[in-house]
Amino acid sequence: MNVINCIQGSSEWRSLRLGKITGTRLGDAFKGSEALKNTLIAERMATYVPETISSRAMQRGNELEPFARKLYEKRTGWTVEEVGFITHPTRPDFGLSPDGIISLGCMNVTAVEIKCPASKTHIQYMRQNTVPQEYVFQLSAYFLNIPNLHTIDFVSYDELNEVRPIHILTLKLEDILNAEYGKGKTIGSIGNLESKAFAFADSVEAEYQRLIF
Repeated sequence: MNVINCIQGSSEWRSLRLGKITGTRLGDAFKGSEALKNTLIAERMATYVPETISSRAMQRGNELEPFARKLYEKRTGWTVEEVGFITHPTRPDFGLSPDGIISLGCMNVTAVEIKCPASKTHIQYMRQNTVPQEYVFQLSAYFLNIPNLHTIDFVSYDELNEVRPIHILTLKLEDILNAEYGKGKTIGSIGNLESKAFAFADSVEAEYQRLIF
């Protein structure tokens, strides 16, 4: 696991992400998004790192995440390690910013992805108790970039919920690969994910090289 220790949200962290296919971009890469290709090429040509404009929902999530992590540790007994950025073991153009990593010993690790949604969405996650469609690719990015990942805990936290403020869903790779990201559409296999995402990344590099020469 290639870990780069930095503070998420810092200028160093933003620099590390420039031109890379991160967890939130993996879905668009898989689908061959031309808009993402333009963005990645533009970032590779950037001479400075712009400040990220956060929505109110993103700010709320950032503010509540430490409380969610602390409650998660209390409920599970695990100690969550916060890391800045993880890069793919062989593809420097891929990476992700995990919400937490837990060492299980014997080289195995689990990961934590924390969401702090609106109250009604928190209830939706509890009722469905399965991989939320909108996060299939972001969750699969963990397994793509961390070869020895054992499981990932998808955590939903709502500070307004006095009965069940935290919902923890433990997922294996096959749970995510078989979950629908669209109507009747699934990733299917890690090989399919790698094939499409890596081919897209190669096309980004080829176009970048064409434009700079």
